[in-house]
Amino acid sequence: MGLSILGLLVLRPRPAVLGIAALFTLHTAAEVARLVLHDAVTPAALGRVASGQLMLLAILGLLTVLAHYRRWWSDAEGLARTDALTHVPNRRETQRCLQAALGVRTRSACCC
Repeated sequence: MGLSILGLLVLRPRPAVLGIAALFTLHTAAEVARLVLHDAVTPAALGRVASGQLMLLAILGLLTVLAHYRRWWSDAEGLARTDALTHVPNRRETQRCLQAALGVRTRSACCC
């Protein structure tokens, strides 16, 4: 679970999701192998493993959606501050930077 969260924070969404899918598959195989090695393969044991894996899958799915949203939001913030054609700061961003450099206090936090 920790590796999945770290992957979502560090990697782009597609490689992170592929890594999570590989880790999830390995974890599921390890749980089933543990049941087989301990001769504990019963419908109830398989049901517990399945319910645990479904819960883990739901949590990882939510984290994946949140990672996509975080990337989308940071991209949108960048587009709001720069010119799409030249990639230089737009008028609002330039004005905000100048005011910050000059120590000018504004009435509101939003420059819009």
